[in-house]
Amino acid sequence: MKNLECEKNNVPVLSSISGEDDLEPRPGIITYPLPEYARCHCCGKNISELKPYDNPEYPKFIGKYLFRTFRRGMPYNEEAERALDEAEANCKEGQSPSQWLIEKYGENKGIILNIMGHGSSTYESSWECKDCVVLDDDEYFKIKFKE
Repeated sequence: MKNLECEKNNVPVLSSISGEDDLEPRPGIITYPLPEYARCHCCGKNISELKPYDNPEYPKFIGKYLFRTFRRGMPYNEEAERALDEAEANCKEGQSPSQWLIEKYGENKGIILNIMGHGSSTYESSWECKDCVVLDDDEYFKIKFKE
């Protein structure tokens, strides 16, 4: 482990992984991902299957296997965004947008629109290998969801 670049509640948090040794628990350091989940969140390769980053243009990252980044939770879906906006504008007092969507579109489609609408506007942490961290969102989701 060479650098700790983030902190969470004043506790150092790893922002890149240099090898399997970085996954060992250490007092006072939060390690993400947990060793059993040390794989690229996009292509799914385990840290043991990855090659380290080696581009000399970015020496700070040489030797790293996984990089922590942030991505949308789901691909952008225009229909879901519009439906969720409509639900938020029209739901009655005490009614959630998800309930409104289910009433209008039926249970299956309402739930899907709710999940897709929220997922495409929510960002989450993602650990990615050197090949996946550079992908744009469309390429990332094609690989992640194997479309």
